[in-house]
Amino acid sequence: MAFVILKGSTFGWRFWSRPFAATEEDSQSVDRLKAHVYQLSHEIGERSIFMYERLEEAAEYITKDFKSIGYDVEFQEYDLMNKRVKNIIAIKIGTQRPDEIVIVGAHYDTCFNPGADDNASAVAGLLELARFMYDKKRDCTIRFIAFVNEEPPFFKTDEMGSSVYARAARSRRDTIGFVPGVDFSDNWSFWREGYPAVMITDTAFYRNPNYHNSTDTHETLDYASLAEVLKGLRGVLIELTK
Repeated sequence: MAFVILKGSTFGWRFWSRPFAATEEDSQSVDRLKAHVYQLSHEIGERSIFMYERLEEAAEYITKDFKSIGYDVEFQEYDLMNKRVKNIIAIKIGTQRPDEIVIVGAHYDTCFNPGADDNASAVAGLLELARFMYDKKRDCTIRFIAFVNEEPPFFKTDEMGSSVYARAARSRRDTIGFVPGVDFSDNWSFWREGYPAVMITDTAFYRNPNYHNSTDTHETLDYASLAEVLKGLRGVLIELTK
């Protein structure tokens, strides 16, 4: 089992391999990724507890898409700064070992900017993976989670949405297993509770000059490359949940 964090920094990169031959399915996936990123970063824009209505609008958008795929959606709510915030959870129950859980997560708040790369790209990937896995019978349970409050001033605090979730999982003694990663994002919360985790990233601010800036906009991303990354992650999920 594994914990997979889709922290989509940075999908503005280019692969060094030869261009792939896109299928119709690939093209549709790219179009959906673009649409998700555009809606979150351009139509909604900056979204955080300090822009609470926009944060709620993003949460509603994610919830609606999960439900359109066919998932039942649960919320893990908690109070912060006199506001109600929530993690958004879509669950695919395993057929053989439902108590064994693989989590795919991405945070949906931003750091005082439009947040196309950080982190609408990862939310888009989360929704696409949820769509792909919906009709696939798997032995283990998969939880697709959109986490709130990853960005400053909550980063690496108990108020991170992923930290709230990980502590609750530990208190329930959930059987969650993972593979190693680095601690730039929500995976840190699970490491702290003793769960190994991995973050999928292209090194964020080390590579993307738009990171945490007002220039982190939808037209700066490479959606074909993002779609290729997701194709690889599909295989990872298929393998981990068999």
